Amino acid sequence: MRGGLVTRTDERIIRAFVRHRYMTAEDVAYLFFSSGSQTHVRQVLSALSGGDGKSGNVLYRVPLPDAKRGEPRRVYTLGRVGLEYAQEALGLTVPWHFKPEKAQVAGFHHLHHSLIQTKVLIAAEKFSEAQTICIS
Repeated sequence: MRGGLVTRTDERIIRAFVRHRYMTAEDVAYLFFSSGSQTHVRQVLSALSGGDGKSGNVLYRVPLPDAKRGEPRRVYTLGRVGLEYAQEALGLTVPWHFKPEKAQVAGFHHLHHSLIQTKVLIAAEKFSEAQTICIS
């Protein structure tokens, strides 16, 4: 939702977060964009989140806790605005509730486990799409 308008891409991203809860820019890029589009995807997700730890946006972004030095990877989840849009405008049931304080302190292992699940589910989804195309 940029400039108050929800684009078709924003809507697809919101739907993906309802399914997968936690995602990285790499996950979103693999799901919807070409392999060379990670910079663009990071810009889109940054605009939807407003930055690290900022509430009241479509997405909520936190740095992935990690022992490595340097720029941390960012993890995204639906923010309050995104949850409301998913429920009210898209008519989706969101089986979880957003709590910014919980997202900020989600443990290293919990986030890594959730991200691994996301990667497996996205890979299965992409594989299934490829098989459907081959059969058609």
